[in-house]
Amino acid sequence: METTNQIRKLVTHMGYSFFLTRIFDVEVRSEIGSGEVVEKVRALPRSIHLHSGSDAPLNVTFIRAPPGTLLKVDIPLVFIGDDVSPGLKKEKPCRLVKLLGITVRMVTRDNISTAKVIAKECSIFTEGGLAIEGSQFRDLPLHEMRAVILKIQVMARSLPLYKHTLVSNLRKIGEVVAVT
Repeated sequence: METTNQIRKLVTHMGYSFFLTRIFDVEVRSEIGSGEVVEKVRALPRSIHLHSGSDAPLNVTFIRAPPGTLLKVDIPLVFIGDDVSPGLKKEKPCRLVKLLGITVRMVTRDNISTAKVIAKECSIFTEGGLAIEGSQFRDLPLHEMRAVILKIQVMARSLPLYKHTLVSNLRKIGEVVAVT
């Protein structure tokens, strides 16, 4: 019962789709209610099993995700009628992806002005977000980099090394990252 309440609180607080995109530290115990922790593992929620009558979370299936593990997550998006629907023009697919709890970041070699314009058209760069040049990001001390990393929506004039640094640091703070 306690576990069900914990799952319900997490899902309610984070939102269903957001919950499924986070890595958690899970304590494996020898039996329910036991204080003895057999193992601690990093895990990604794969699915939430819901009660058929009330939709209350019953349990969660996790995939083990030890540090350094790369997980491939396929997110199929099908847009039907985008040729005739004004609702599925340029920026709409990115908005839909955001509604699923996925943060989209743009890392490009374009100059910062061009990158910001393109990112705004695609709803990637929004109010309160940060656009930064790769060299500025590279030169940040680690504590400052970690303080701004979740705000970065656009990285312009970026080299592959800066993209790698961004991805590595996002993973270190528990973010699930997919890169194209």
